[in-house]
Amino acid sequence: MAKIYTFIVFLYSVLGAQGRYMADLSDSSHLFSGGSSAPLAGGQGANFADSTDFTDVPVFAGKILEMTSKVMLAPFQKEKLKYYFQFFDTDGNELIEYKDLSGFLQKILDYTKWPNDSKEAREMTEVHDAFFEILMEKASHDEGCGKDERTVSLDDWYDLWSNLIVGSMGMGNFPVWLRLLPKSLFMIMDRDEDGVINEKELCDFYVNIVHLDPKEALSVSKKAFQDMTDHGRYPLNVSSYEQIFANFLLGRTPYGPGRYIFGCFEDSVEAKEFKLIQGPPTDDTDAAPKIARRGSTDQIKVRHVTRKM
Repeated sequence: MAKIYTFIVFLYSVLGAQGRYMADLSDSSHLFSGGSSAPLAGGQGANFADSTDFTDVPVFAGKILEMTSKVMLAPFQKEKLKYYFQFFDTDGNELIEYKDLSGFLQKILDYTKWPNDSKEAREMTEVHDAFFEILMEKASHDEGCGKDERTVSLDDWYDLWSNLIVGSMGMGNFPVWLRLLPKSLFMIMDRDEDGVINEKELCDFYVNIVHLDPKEALSVSKKAFQDMTDHGRYPLNVSSYEQIFANFLLGRTPYGPGRYIFGCFEDSVEAKEFKLIQGPPTDDTDAAPKIARRGSTDQIKVRHVTRKM
């Protein structure tokens, strides 16, 4: 902690009491965000300079730490997380409320046909009840309200995930309450309870829970199953499904099996085209010289000619 504080003091001395540099940072934040022109972590560029007292080093340090405690979500991550948001927003009012929990649970019970007093139903209820409580506590800004009155908007949802995925490389980096979510989702999809998800179960989930058109769901589930199992090399069991779910949360580009968790992104992915940053050379004069690999026939020929010369 002492090293962090020393670094903050150094930043303070460099930036100066007026904070003019931080104001400029809002216009150049693309240098720190992977080329995006969007503002730093939640749009805190100019606001940081306007609201921070640079003469108060502890406050300044707190602002710096706050900015680095979250990551900027990529557009495709937001697109995926919006579908996940809608998965829980059962009444479609663009808010997740505690009352959505009962509608969500009933929707799942209708799909799985689990009896209300079954082990599977009790486990699913416990997992999602805990999730909703933590969601209302961490993401809702309705201070002073009871959990039944709190709401989570889509922006609140994005903010929650931008904090959760900082430094995460897989499901093992997330808190326990979050790691239980893909396990529960796997149980919901595995309707024959044989420990693996098959292509038909994927299709059923897309039609009945995600509400894809049956014909589209049939096509997407075929592609999804191929990607999720590496063309049948690996079973789609709970362990592999957890890894795919991690790709759903963490993947910043639309080229990974995680895009098939809700099966909704295939059209937008196929519409994109790869473009070369620099095209191929137009003639021999532009072509780069061929470099012989070490030990290759070409390199042996070069050494032979050199010796003759």
